[in-house]
Amino acid sequence: MQRLYSAPIDRIGIPRITPINRINLSSMNRRHVLRTFASLGPAVLAGPSLLARLAGGRGPASTGLYLDDAVVARARANAASGLLQPMFADLKAEVDSWPATLETFKASGDLLSDYSRMMQAMDKASVVALIDGDERAIEFVHAGIEHMLSLPHWDYFIDAEGKVLGIMRSSAATATSTLAMEAMRVAGRPLDEARLLADIAEKGALPCYHAIHDMDHPSTAHGWSVMDGYEDVYMYDMRRWPYVFSDINLRAVPTMGLGLGALATLDTDPRAEAWLDVAIASAQHFLRLFQPEGSYDEGLSYLDYGLRTVLQFCEAYDRIRGDVDWTDDLPIAAVAEHIAVMQLGRRNDDGHPDTVNFSDAGRSTSIAVPSWLAKHGSDALAQYNAIQFSQPRYPIDFLWFDRDRPSAPPQERLKNVRMDLDWVVVRTGWDEQDTMLAFRGGEPANHEHADRNSFILKAHGERLLTDPFGASYDPRRPHWLLRESKAHNTVVVGGQGQPYNDGDEGTNAGTARAEITRYVDRGDIVWWTSDATHSYLPSYDDTLSVRRTMIFAKPNLVLVFDEADLRNPGAFEVRFHPDNRDGEAGIDVSPNGFVIRRPQAILTATVHEHDGDLNVAQTALELPEEYGAFPYAAVARPDARRHRVLTVMTTQPTEGSAEASPVVERTETGWTVTRSGQQITIDASGLRPDVRWRPA
Repeated sequence: MQRLYSAPIDRIGIPRITPINRINLSSMNRRHVLRTFASLGPAVLAGPSLLARLAGGRGPASTGLYLDDAVVARARANAASGLLQPMFADLKAEVDSWPATLETFKASGDLLSDYSRMMQAMDKASVVALIDGDERAIEFVHAGIEHMLSLPHWDYFIDAEGKVLGIMRSSAATATSTLAMEAMRVAGRPLDEARLLADIAEKGALPCYHAIHDMDHPSTAHGWSVMDGYEDVYMYDMRRWPYVFSDINLRAVPTMGLGLGALATLDTDPRAEAWLDVAIASAQHFLRLFQPEGSYDEGLSYLDYGLRTVLQFCEAYDRIRGDVDWTDDLPIAAVAEHIAVMQLGRRNDDGHPDTVNFSDAGRSTSIAVPSWLAKHGSDALAQYNAIQFSQPRYPIDFLWFDRDRPSAPPQERLKNVRMDLDWVVVRTGWDEQDTMLAFRGGEPANHEHADRNSFILKAHGERLLTDPFGASYDPRRPHWLLRESKAHNTVVVGGQGQPYNDGDEGTNAGTARAEITRYVDRGDIVWWTSDATHSYLPSYDDTLSVRRTMIFAKPNLVLVFDEADLRNPGAFEVRFHPDNRDGEAGIDVSPNGFVIRRPQAILTATVHEHDGDLNVAQTALELPEEYGAFPYAAVARPDARRHRVLTVMTTQPTEGSAEASPVVERTETGWTVTRSGQQITIDASGLRPDVRWRPA
C-alpha cells in the first residue's frame, strides 16, 4: 500500500493529506454522491431542490457518530424482536452486576482484563440506557466515565521513548466513551463532554495514532513494550510487532480508535483533520487485506473482530462526511459469501453457529458485521448471514441490524469452494445434518497452528474429526501443544510434525505452508492434492516429499491418500482427532481400521497400504487432565523410505440402518474404491496421484 503520511502529527501545523478514494465521484454510487453533496450545504447546492432531485426526497440526517432518531428507533425495535430480544433480556438481567465490575477495576487498576470488562459493561449500559432509559444503566455510565477521566492513560503499551501506544485498550475506550456520550444525550443526562473530548484526543486518538504510525513506518519505531506490571503476560519479543501488526486484525483496532477520536474532536482539536486522514488510509489498508473472493487468513473470529472494529469508524465517517466509498476496498459480496462458506451448521451444546475453526478462530460473526455488509452492499446473503449464521454479542448489533432488508440463502455454487488462501470447504448443504469437509492449506498467517493439510469433518450434527479448541496463547502453558501438528488431523513424519514457533513473539505467523497442486470439482465429487513438503523439511531433514489427496464423494464418502518420500528410512503416522470437549467421543480400533463414535453420528474407516504393514492404535495427547482429554486414532507405518496410506471413511447417523461398506481393491498402481453406484480409482504411480471417477 502507498504510504500517505510520513511525519508525526502530535503538533499543530502539518499539511493536509488526501487519502485514496476521497471524493472519487466517478466511482461513487448515488448514496455516496448524496452524502458528499449534502455535506457541502445548501449555499453550494443552490438550494435544497438539487438534493430532492438526486434522492427523490430528503437525504439522511446524522446527529452523531452512532445515533440519530432513526437508529434509536431501530435499536428499540430490535430489542423487542425475536432475534435480539433474548440478548436485551440478558443485558437487563446484568444491570445490577455492573457496578461491581467498576469497583473491581478501581481496586486493581488492571488495564488488561478488569478495564476491558468494565468497558464491555459500559457499552451494554449505554445501549440499555438509550433503549429504555434505565436509571441504573445511566448512573453506571456516568460513574464509569468519571473513572475513565481520572486515569492517567487508557492503554498499557508504550515505546522506548515512553509514548503510550493505543493498540487495544485506548481504541476500545474511545469507542466506549463516544457511544456513551451519544447515549447519554438520548437519555437526557449528558456527560461532561468538554473534559471527555479532551481525554478522547489525548488518551484515545493520539496513542492510536502513534501505534498506526509505527505500523506504517516500522523501521523507525522505537522499541515496543508494556508498562510495569504487564511484563509477565507480555513476555514476548516485540521487535517485529510493528511489522506484523501492520497486516493483521490489530491494525483495524487502533484505526477505529483514531478514526472515532478524530471525528469526535473535529470541532475541538486542531490535530483531528490530520488524524482523520491517517485513519482513512489505515482503514483502506486493512480492508484490502481481504482476498478478492472474500477470504481472510486469520479465520472467521478475527475477520469479525477486525471488521467489527474498523467498520465502526467507517460507519461513523459515512454518517458525518460520506466522501469515501469503502466498497472500493472491501469486496462486500465476496466477504458475505466467505462467511456463509465457513459455517458448519449449529453447535449441539448451545445452538449457536458452528464454524470452521482453523487456528485460533473459534466463533462466527456478530450480527453487526454482516448487517453492515447488507446495508452497504445491498446484499441479501449478508442479511441471511446476520439472521442465520451470526450470534448476538455486541451493543452495535442493536444499532446496525435492520430486519427490513431482503434476505437470501447461499447459492448452490458455494457448496464447493477453493479459496485464494488454498483452503477448501465442500459440503452437501448448510443444515445441521449435512456433511461438511474443510481443508487447511496455504501460507503462513497470524494466529496459525502447525496444521497444513489438516481437515475438519462434520456430519449429522457432529464434529467427527475436528481442529482443537482452546489452544494456549502462552507458550509456558501445557496446552500450547494444541497448536502443534500432533494435535491436528494431519501426518507426522519421522516422529516430527511441521515446525511451529516457540512463542517468543506470540502467535505470529510461522513458516508452515502447503500448496494445492490440483483441484477438480465435478459437483457431487470433489478432489484435490496439496503439497506440504516445505512444512516438514525444517523439522525432518530427510523429507523429500509430503502430499495429501482428499476425495469427497457426496454425501458421505471421504478418502484421504497420504504420501511421503524420505531420503533415509523413517516412521510415518496419520492422526485422526474427534471432538471430545464433552467427553462423549469414543474410538474403537482394529488391525485394518477404526471407528469414531459421537452421540449422534459414527465414522467408520478402513486403512490400506501398498507396500507393507500398518499399525492402528487408540491413544491421546499428553496433557494434564485439567485441559481436557484428547483421544485420537493413529495409523502408523514402520521405518521406510516410501509411505503410501489410503484411509477410506464413511459417516452415518447413530440411529439408522448402516449402509454397505465401500469395497476397496488393490491395483498394480493404487486402489479402486466402489460404493453406491460410483467407482473411484487412485493411481499413485506417477509424480503426482491421479484420481478417476465413473458410475459403477
